[in-house]
Amino acid sequence: MARIVRPVDLDAARARTRGQRPRPASPLRGAWRQLWRSPLERLAMLVAFTSMVFVGAVLLSEGVFDIWLAPSRTAAPVYAVQFAPCSGPSRVTCVVDGDTIWLEGRKIRLADIDTPEVTSPHCAYELSLGHRATERLTQLLNAGPFSVERAGRDKDIYSRDLRIVTRNGNSLGDVLVREGLAHVWDGGKHSWCG
Repeated sequence: MARIVRPVDLDAARARTRGQRPRPASPLRGAWRQLWRSPLERLAMLVAFTSMVFVGAVLLSEGVFDIWLAPSRTAAPVYAVQFAPCSGPSRVTCVVDGDTIWLEGRKIRLADIDTPEVTSPHCAYELSLGHRATERLTQLLNAGPFSVERAGRDKDIYSRDLRIVTRNGNSLGDVLVREGLAHVWDGGKHSWCG
């Protein structure tokens, strides 16, 4: 004949052996016991918690939460300076190419566009278009006062400040896109060589 085994309430059994009345079981204590049943489950919970902390730290470092963590928005600084193409090792205020400038000693990448390369082009057409984008950006910057606004992440992988350059609320990068001298930045490089 089979013997029926009932689960034992350990708290009640301990209380009886000490001559005390058993405490009513707390639903919370039962939930914790259910959660931490075995060493394998403990390990799984520890791995899950550690993974969540790691993912949160990576997202924080990438600036994903900047929109919520940033202080209240203040007016972007306005600049009225003259630009020339960059040359030589000393770079303070100059244009590197169609999407990179130096402004008062800070290297800034225009975050909303991607222009053809002038330092390592893949074809003659890219080089030509890159020089035209550089010249046009220089003209746009020298046309009058402009603002430099933060765009999402603060820096790119090359430690350049990521900014959007605007005049009267309109992006100067958008002008280059409309004129065919730039692509809207979508996170990837596009070929200019057809």
